[in-house]
Amino acid sequence: MRKVSYTNFVNSDVPEEIILSILCNFNEEEASSVLAKIISSLQKISQDSIVLEKYIKQILVFSRLRDLTILTNKQLKNMGLVYDIEKDALYQEGKLEGEFKITIKGIQKAILQNKLTLEDIAGLFEVSLDFIKKVKSGEIK
Repeated sequence: MRKVSYTNFVNSDVPEEIILSILCNFNEEEASSVLAKIISSLQKISQDSIVLEKYIKQILVFSRLRDLTILTNKQLKNMGLVYDIEKDALYQEGKLEGEFKITIKGIQKAILQNKLTLEDIAGLFEVSLDFIKKVKSGEIK
């Protein structure tokens, strides 16, 4: 797809073709400019906001393949379009993973301080005593 110019698809009347243009060659144009054209084309052919949101989700998925997620989100905001990233499955997965890592670090710190019993630490972090023991032994990092 990188050998094909995005201009072959961006002005199509078929939304899937417009979406595919994000994977094409940008012909040395700024990515933000190309993204604006893609999003604008999708706005023109969308019957309503629900359909447009579906297309935006697809654009965001493909933007990850080109490492354009941040730029795509920025462009969407610049164009007055809001996509609730917190509904995104990958966002939710990352958030949970981050929360888990923070909890582990907190437990490790509490264990090292040696001021609370393992039972107290389990109660504080709302996890099982077995979980605390696995963190202490290094089984869970």
